Amino acid sequence: MIKRTTIIAIFLLLLPPAFSVTYAPHFPALSVPGARAMGGPFVTDDDTAYCMITNPAIISGVIHTGILPRASATLSGPIATFLSASSGENVDQPLAKAITSIVSTQGRLFMSADAVLPLNFGNIIQKDKVSFGWGVFNTVYGSIKMPSLIYGDVNVGFDVTGTYAMAFKILKNELHLFSLGFSANLFVQVDAAHHGVPLDVLSFYWDIPTYLNVGLGVDLGLFYKYSNTFMLALVIDNAVVPTLSIPFTSGTILQFTPAGSMQFYLLPLNVKLGIGVDLPVEWGRKIISRWRVFVDVDNLVTQSADGSGKILSTFMYMTDLNARHPLLCLSAGMQIKVYDVIDVRVGIKEMLPSIGVGFDLNPMLLDISIYGSELSNEIGGNPQGNVSVSLSFYY
Repeated sequence: MIKRTTIIAIFLLLLPPAFSVTYAPHFPALSVPGARAMGGPFVTDDDTAYCMITNPAIISGVIHTGILPRASATLSGPIATFLSASSGENVDQPLAKAITSIVSTQGRLFMSADAVLPLNFGNIIQKDKVSFGWGVFNTVYGSIKMPSLIYGDVNVGFDVTGTYAMAFKILKNELHLFSLGFSANLFVQVDAAHHGVPLDVLSFYWDIPTYLNVGLGVDLGLFYKYSNTFMLALVIDNAVVPTLSIPFTSGTILQFTPAGSMQFYLLPLNVKLGIGVDLPVEWGRKIISRWRVFVDVDNLVTQSADGSGKILSTFMYMTDLNARHPLLCLSAGMQIKVYDVIDVRVGIKEMLPSIGVGFDLNPMLLDISIYGSELSNEIGGNPQGNVSVSLSFYY
């Protein structure tokens, strides 16, 4: 007897897409598991050279200046439920069974995964008045979002980003460090996005709408540190991001045969404010070698876009009816280093907890993180669990 889930899957494959959604590119997001474990990344965290992505002005105070190849992987969503639903004997279509089972019982499904391959390297060079930073970063990602059994989104892609940052030390002495900086981020992204019946991709995977995006983003930042204890930063993330998008299909992109005309976009910006504190640890010097606390507020100024990705206007989040709940823009966390080797991290981001541990075995760094993320604009509207592991090297 054909299983009920198989019948549902066949039925879904025969349905046409419910409606189409105009595509808009997104700026590449680099996953840094150690930072996510404490609710970050934070604009005042100068502990690794990856801070050139978060705040270009902060490179004037970094400790670790070199980035060597890194590999990391992140899984998000009801992973255990998915594996359980897709297991078992005599299953005709395990993928269809798992998807229909979760959506039927939970009312929705959202799963994603990303991986950072060893194509990650860079360096930061310190001079008396100016700091320079450069890096190359890449990510491979995929996600499936199903708010119902008959409609959803499937998205897969990869991107490569080259970053060049400069920070000017306006004031530097024994007590004060004040710098301003900027970074230019050139990215190339191949993004396949299917809107409709998600399982349709199993039937016409060669005709999935695929986009080649090329963009140049500019970030601006300010950074202040007092006596290696108190830090304050302001960042305009994606201050200007002109992006060109060329449509293809998954079967024609390798032949570079466009399926339509090129589109121009300006991606939305985000203004962030953060503080950080290095707490005194003299009382625990034999065990605790460092204790850092961070608080960030993002979306102080946001921009909205219409269906074509064009910027409409700018709002403060308190006056934008479509903005996220203000508490979702708040993140806080701390990192405690034990014996100069083990980093214990806890935090909260988007009103969901995060926790993780890192092992700093110079020059190798192993990070394990478990954290939550909110997919809706309201507290608790659509929470998601994430597990991330990273192995990196630095000098």
